[in-house]
Amino acid sequence: MNTAIWFATPTLPYLPRPLSVSSGRSSTDEYDFEYRHNSVGFRDGEHAQEKADGVFRILGLGDSFTYGVAAKLEETYLYLLE
Repeated sequence: MNTAIWFATPTLPYLPRPLSVSSGRSSTDEYDFEYRHNSVGFRDGEHAQEKADGVFRILGLGDSFTYGVAAKLEETYLYLLE
């Protein structure tokens, strides 16, 4: 994985850089990947900061399964949940 898209904070060792893009082939040669991050660093499209009335939001936090390593964004469970 391209480490240039990641940065560390005092509390989190790996945080995606906002608006970063990384693509390539896994180090084990098992899959190709493309990871795009929005303006706040999430692997997702842009969303309005203010929530409209009647909109329900869920924040998914987790590990590589939640991030969707090796999966296209459209195949991740958070994308499908949306």
